Amino acid sequence: MSLAKLIAHNLYVSKWLFKVDDEFAGRGHASFMTDNIKFIAELRKKRKIDINDTVIEKLIEVLQRLVPKRVKIACPGLYKDWNEYIQAF
Repeated sequence: MSLAKLIAHNLYVSKWLFKVDDEFAGRGHASFMTDNIKFIAELRKKRKIDINDTVIEKLIEVLQRLVPKRVKIACPGLYKDWNEYIQAF
């Protein structure tokens, strides 16, 4: 399941953690907060949320733009940016 689908079906989860399996002691961790993302905030405000393909596509678009900029890599000496981290991931 993609991150967009996971977030869409778990809108009230604020912090998402990524982990590179072959690292240890937190070296392969990265986190992403969803609290300050306008589109997610709008979805949270709705009483009945219809998670459909349009919502998922919009969420993918938002995440593709924001994740590389906002992700917090636990060991930036090991992975200097999102592109390097995601290659290891």
